[in-house]
Parts: sequence; C-alpha cells; structure tokens
Amino acid sequence: MSEDEAAIITASTEALEGTSDAQIAHITRWQRRRRRWASLVWLVVGLGLLLQLIARDGWGIPWNALFYMLPRPILCVMTCLAVLLTAKPNRRWGWIVFGSLLIWLVTVDIGWQPVVAREENSLRVVVWNVAHLFRGREAVTEFAKTLDADLIGLLETRGVKPEHLAEWERLMPGYTAHSTRYGMIWMAKRSVTIQPSVELAPNSGCMAMEFDYDGQPCRAVLVDIASSLKVPRVPTLSKCHETIKSWDQRPTLILGDFNTPPESRGFDLFREDFRNAFSDHGRGYAATWPVPCPVLQLDMIWVSSEWDIRQCYHDWSDCSDHRPVVMDVIFRTN
Repeated sequence: MSEDEAAIITASTEALEGTSDAQIAHITRWQRRRRRWASLVWLVVGLGLLLQLIARDGWGIPWNALFYMLPRPILCVMTCLAVLLTAKPNRRWGWIVFGSLLIWLVTVDIGWQPVVAREENSLRVVVWNVAHLFRGREAVTEFAKTLDADLIGLLETRGVKPEHLAEWERLMPGYTAHSTRYGMIWMAKRSVTIQPSVELAPNSGCMAMEFDYDGQPCRAVLVDIASSLKVPRVPTLSKCHETIKSWDQRPTLILGDFNTPPESRGFDLFREDFRNAFSDHGRGYAATWPVPCPVLQLDMIWVSSEWDIRQCYHDWSDCSDHRPVVMDVIFRTN
C-alpha cells in the first residue's frame, strides 16, 4: 500500500469516528451514487467528443440527434459537472480535459476580429429566423431597421401573400419584399430579381435572388432546412450545393437557417467552393440558437471567392429564439 493510500484510509477512519452506523451507511450510499453519476456523465462526455471530433452527423438517427444535443458549450458544462462528481484524488485528469475543452470552445466558438466601421461602398447582408413572429411583425421590423442592411433574408415569416408582403414594405420603408416560397422573404433596398424556389427536402428549400453590385451581376440564396430529425442534413445540403452549382456562375452569397452546425458533414462540399463568413471573419460568440442561452450555430452565411468579408457578427434580439447574422462584404481587389 502506498503512503498516499494509507493517508486517505487514515483520514477516512478519523472522519468516521463518532459517526453512527446509519450515518455511515448514508454516506456510503451517497458515495456510490455519486460514483455512478460521475461514470454516466463521463460516458456522455466521451460519446459527445467522439461525435464532435469523428462522426459528426454522418451516422444518421439517433446519433445525429446526440451530435446536436452535445455541442461544445454543453460538453464544457458536463465535463465540469463530471469533475465535481469525481472523487477528489482522481480529479486532476478531469480538470485537464475540462481545460482542453474550454480552450477548444474559446478558439472555435468565439470570433476575435476587431470591431470595424462600416465602409461606405460595402454591402450589408442579414439573415434572421424570426420564429413565426411570436413577438409580432412590428417588433421584428423595428429591430431589423436598426441593422441598416441592404439585403435581409427572413425565415419563418408565416404568410407571404401579396397583402403580407405589402405589410412588410409598409413597416420597413425603403425596402421591397419578395417571396416565391412560404415562410421565406427577401427584403431589399436595391433592384432585385427573385427566382422560383427549389424544394430540397420535406419542408426544406432555397430561394435565389439576383441583383447588381458595382455593375456586377450577383446572386444571394436564402436557405431554410427543416428542424425535424426525419430530414437528414447531409443529403439535403448536398442537394442544395448541387443546385447552386448548376446555376450560371457569379458572385454568390448563401444565407440561411441550416439547422445544423458548420461542422456538419453536409458542409464538406460547401467548404470546397465557399467560405463560412463567421469562421473566416467573425466577431463575438458564434452560437445563434436558442436565445437567450444559445449553444448551437445554426444560422450562417457562406460566400464565394469573389467576396472580401469585412466583418461578420451575430446580433441579439428577444424577438426570436434565433440571433440574426450580420455581414459586410465588398468585392476582392486582387
């Protein structure tokens, strides 16, 4: 027996002196229960790390559900809990794991780009899931106007009949409202041409809009992927990428609520042709859902190589359970 083990046994014996048998039994039961809980939490953390680092959402149901349920912020909290449940002599390695996870979180989920002033000739683009307008259209438009965007892609807007679009235009002077798909609306300060929407999967689709910027024909694509686990993200995103690539090539912006984080295997093809705006030039905390305590980055913007990202940040509003994504871009000069 080592000196450390002997010291622990001696200390435990001294602590139990004067304690009744019932109290000792209660302490023993609690210790066993705590060990079981610690083992269970460590098992979940290990599974979460396996999914985040290797499998991601490529294994299908039910593993993709666990992938979404165990993002880095949740894993950090669960690891801290597991360490606290672990017996003190065995906590050192647990704190090392927690510290490593925290560094990973700070590195990946927080953008460290400085605050910059908006350039006069930049194009400001916003995508925002307004959560079926549970706070009302007026509250949403009042906040949206403060973003001063040139193009705004709105998702989960409920009706898109002509009278609904007219109401959006009344509440946001200077913008025109466009839609060819239920729940998806483009608000634009400039002349645009809206294209027919494309079905990607059940309750999932994309809607393109063409516009000119500095005399160059451009395209912006608004994407909404269903939150249902019955809609697999990987083939749906693959179809989205295939659809966009089948159109004539021009500077492209892809905005949406993809209902999967940027690590998804569904974005592997996207990464070959587009850049994630926040990963490339983000500022602040990356997660966009659910407000007020977001842990998943579901809303994002992808840009083609012709664009130079000046800034990208995720704003805050209590008008939705999603944070709006704000990005300023100009054309590359080289």
